[in-house]
Amino acid sequence: MESRVKKVELKIKTIEEAILLLSQQTLIHSNWFDEIREAQANTDVKIAALVDAQIRNEDEAKASRTNTDAKIAALVDAQIRNEDELKEHRKEMKELRNDFTKYMIKLEKRIELLEKKNGDGKNGKNK
Repeated sequence: MESRVKKVELKIKTIEEAILLLSQQTLIHSNWFDEIREAQANTDVKIAALVDAQIRNEDEAKASRTNTDAKIAALVDAQIRNEDELKEHRKEMKELRNDFTKYMIKLEKRIELLEKKNGDGKNGKNK
């Protein structure tokens, strides 16, 4: 009977060791799951931060494009105004050249008349 008691005691001891080992394994797995949950939470935070950064980058890029488009539009308007002003200045210069040409023609005619008049007067005096 003693051997039977020893066998039962051995089995009880083996069961207690198995329970202890299972408890330790459960604790290890529990800690491991806690670490996984923590890592998942950290990953979720990092993903959220990346999404926020991406949204900010897209907003900044959109604002930059809008700003660039506005600057391009202003440059186009300025170019159009400059071209219109240049066209107007060319027109004014052409008018001034025409006026100057007309003035020069009139002046030459007056000079011819004066020379003719003076020439006739000199010829009459010399006779």
